[in-house]
Amino acid sequence: SDVDLEAHLKGQGTSPELGVVLATKGGRITLDAKVDTSDAAAPKHAVTLALENIDTDKLLSPSLAIPKVEVASLKLTANGSGKDLASL
Repeated sequence: SDVDLEAHLKGQGTSPELGVVLATKGGRITLDAKVDTSDAAAPKHAVTLALENIDTDKLLSPSLAIPKVEVASLKLTANGSGKDLASL
């Protein structure tokens, strides 16, 4: 199927922001990410991944024989700060 990809990068060197949208007849995937490294001791991040109207029958070839999966809406978010795993 046709794929539309839109990507934007903005912000300052210590606080970049990324926005990506991938759209097809089989669904839409959106990624938004922000990083703030202005405080080197405690850098921050905020990332959101959203899936909308995903339909594997429209995304994948029937020859793959993969069972159909449909996702109406799914949103995953990760926010954190710091450098070590415990603080993320």
